[in-house]
Amino acid sequence: MYTKGVWKWFGVKTLFRAVPTGNPLGRDPLYDPEVTLVEERVLIIRARSHNEALHKAKREAARYCKAAPHRNPYGQRVAVRSLSPTDSFELFSAPASGSEVYSRTEVVPRSVSDSACATRMLGPKQEKASVHASRRNVLDIAFSKPAPGVSLTPAELRLRTPRGGSRTR
Repeated sequence: MYTKGVWKWFGVKTLFRAVPTGNPLGRDPLYDPEVTLVEERVLIIRARSHNEALHKAKREAARYCKAAPHRNPYGQRVAVRSLSPTDSFELFSAPASGSEVYSRTEVVPRSVSDSACATRMLGPKQEKASVHASRRNVLDIAFSKPAPGVSLTPAELRLRTPRGGSRTR
């Protein structure tokens, strides 16, 4: 798979989907059984070709998914799966502050407004408050208050305890 050649830097876009599984142990008004979360990540990878960069990104994605499972505030397990590396971009110089690490272009008719282009490429400027609040369905319980009827595990409690501090009741 790997060929001899010059090592280069690549920005590789990867996509993931976080999906709550199982029945909730508790609910609140923000609980929504239909919510999943799609995450887009851009990694900087050193490789000799686009194919090698994509292969390395695929391996890193598997590690990310393995490390990512957690419980949400409803006591459900949240599984993360890779939607596969989608694209790579060769950096033409070593990464440094201000370096371009990923670029995507798209041909668009002149009649499409700048605002419509930005929304299409980047999504809306701001999430609606209700959409932002629905992220609770996939958040790690260690960082969000449990829903009524859900208790934290000892491991989740440790994540909430400040380092060097003591837990107060």
